[in-house]
Amino acid sequence: MYSCFHTTKLEKIGNILQNGLQPIYGANSALTADGRTGKVSYSAGLQATVTTFSVFQRFYNNVIEGRIDEDSFKRNLSTEEYAIHKKSIAEIQKSGSFVNWISDNVYLCFDGDCISNKNEEKPEDAYTSEFIPPEKLKVCIIKSKKDDSMCSFSMKDIYCFLYAKNPELKKGLGTWRFEEDINKFRNDDYYMDYLSLEQFCELFPESTKGVSKTIKPIDALRAATASGRTTDEVDMAKKGDNERTNVGEIIHEQQ
Repeated sequence: MYSCFHTTKLEKIGNILQNGLQPIYGANSALTADGRTGKVSYSAGLQATVTTFSVFQRFYNNVIEGRIDEDSFKRNLSTEEYAIHKKSIAEIQKSGSFVNWISDNVYLCFDGDCISNKNEEKPEDAYTSEFIPPEKLKVCIIKSKKDDSMCSFSMKDIYCFLYAKNPELKKGLGTWRFEEDINKFRNDDYYMDYLSLEQFCELFPESTKGVSKTIKPIDALRAATASGRTTDEVDMAKKGDNERTNVGEIIHEQQ
């Protein structure tokens, strides 16, 4: 048994709960070396996972600096896939920073032994053509040992936690930017845990349903996570009219 990690966006988890990980071209597929289609991409092992974070950083830099070979993507992708790729590029361009761009990304974990048809020649850029069922997937979270509350499920924080707890891991591109966050996890106050997709969706139904045009709960979840709020405080964001006039007030407080 060994741990593999797949990166996805927060709002995709409800769909994955229903349909599992399908070998299709998704929002993060453009980050792979070949812009591959018909594959589920993942990283195999802890070192590969933190290296994948550097892949995200490098791709972001390439987009911002105009070093993406659009002709290659357009030539190799279908019209529908290329539209997904262009949407991903547009999201990076308007994000304002690397941290903003990855703020709604989470890590899904699964046992690498649950798939047989796989290519792990490059562990940080591994892939399989197999379907991965939802019951095999878990969401990575960080919890406090003090009160067992959930502190975060963000990709950035999981990355920083892994570095803090595994000093033997090689540092990747831009690691120095997160030294403060990494140091926060060096003490023994936190641990990594996992939630099934079903458990996660029960806690955060806003990440699996349509977002209101006037109230943006997914933004409230992002703001709450970024500010280190507990699950109870995030629940307050979900209640909206009961504790506050609307979720937008919580968003405003974090701006």
